[in-house]
Amino acid sequence: MPATICRSRLGVLAAALLLLPTTPAAADMTNSNWSLVRFDNRAVPTRLGAAATLSFDRGQRVSGTIVCKGVGTSARWHADGRFSDLTGPRIITPDPCPGRADAERIATWFWDRMSIASGWRLIDDRLVIGFADGSQALLVRLP
Repeated sequence: MPATICRSRLGVLAAALLLLPTTPAAADMTNSNWSLVRFDNRAVPTRLGAAATLSFDRGQRVSGTIVCKGVGTSARWHADGRFSDLTGPRIITPDPCPGRADAERIATWFWDRMSIASGWRLIDDRLVIGFADGSQALLVRLP
């Protein structure tokens, strides 16, 4: 029962964070790396490592990972919280990720959804990505 209460409280906290009206921080996001922890109102398994990562690269490029696979995109991030060029080509390395099928499925779903990302914002050093269909993703900064 205590584990259920803990998960429930985490879900409520994550939902509350996603509803806060904020704007992107003025801090430089260049070379920041983020791990997906909540997507489409569901916790993302991270026990064996990040299911998906997202990086705000130099030149305002967006890249990341799907479990152990690298993801390169033509997408760009902007300091005002916008994304652009989301529907351009995406390159995913063909590396196998044995034993991580669930995480890979969620991460692939996240990266597919990035084609309809409507923007991003920082809330208490957490990255929230909103999508055109109203869903959201919550990511935490990686060291």
